[in-house]
Amino acid sequence: MNKRGFTLVEMMVVLAIFSVATVVIVDIFMMASKASRRTLAIEKVQSDARYSMEAISKEIKMDMIDYDWGGYVGGINFPEEELALRDADDNLIVFKKSADDCPPETAACLVVSLDGGLTFASITSKGNNVEDLKFYIDPIVDPFKLNALNLYDSDNQPRVTIVLTTKGIGGRPEEQQTIYLETTVSGRIYRR
Repeated sequence: MNKRGFTLVEMMVVLAIFSVATVVIVDIFMMASKASRRTLAIEKVQSDARYSMEAISKEIKMDMIDYDWGGYVGGINFPEEELALRDADDNLIVFKKSADDCPPETAACLVVSLDGGLTFASITSKGNNVEDLKFYIDPIVDPFKLNALNLYDSDNQPRVTIVLTTKGIGGRPEEQQTIYLETTVSGRIYRR
């Protein structure tokens, strides 16, 4: 009688090949999953940072820099921590980095005040930390105000360079991505 079957050695070889293939497939799946989480984290931080920059840029374009608010002295050499603007109705709008008024689990966020600095609301979303926010204002004097000699101190159109650094806060290292953004915005209003 001729019985055909698998020997123990054949079974061990098949089991070893199947084990190696399974380990390789699981490893590839884990790497793809980690890359996907990293990509999603980067997209979330970038989207939030771009929204924040666009909100500030829109206000700079439509409003005037309030040179009396903070006594801007830095110009392009020394950045400012806050940016104050006046809208068409002379309302004060203030942007700054703050540890207060932030979403839960967020150490620092970008906040805006539409009532002259009395109350602030967060612009950045939960899960994104504002690591750094600087405003470079040029010129440092109001180019639309006459001095004692009845001359203008500057002939430059006001512009603000915004430097923003945000970092995603997540449980896994691949979710903790840092984004650096910088843009320069000129106001559309020219009062001369």
